[in-house]
Amino acid sequence: MESEVVQQRKEHTSQATQERLTYCAEAHKLLDAFADAARQVIRIQERQIRAVALGEPDISRFDVLMHYALEGKQKAKYAYLEHLEEHHCS
Repeated sequence: MESEVVQQRKEHTSQATQERLTYCAEAHKLLDAFADAARQVIRIQERQIRAVALGEPDISRFDVLMHYALEGKQKAKYAYLEHLEEHHCS
């Protein structure tokens, strides 16, 4: 049998977990934007790797694309984190 203290601790932990996982619509939107930006970085990396594997001579064209994709990912990440900090919705 669990002691009352253990049971209360479990209930508190469960409640705290549920509160932390509560996202507002804006947080979902920002998280989706971050995920999209991260996927864009991965797509560019995949194209770059494919170009290298195929021996294409001008792989430097990916440098600018990667720069902008990483910049977009950073902006999306910090927009999401700032929202969470400001609104405490997660």
